[in-house]
Amino acid sequence: MNRTPPMQDQTLVDALDNATSLELIQLSMLVERLLTDPRRIVALR
Repeated sequence: MNRTPPMQDQTLVDALDNATSLELIQLSMLVERLLTDPRRIVALR
């Protein structure tokens, strides 16, 4: 399957450009939570 790399996805870039500060903070918190999820850390090992 051909997927556009995330930072080259213009729709995603436009959505982030148009997001409010609150939405960006909420997204940042969600990403941080996902990155520190022990199940994801174990899956990388």
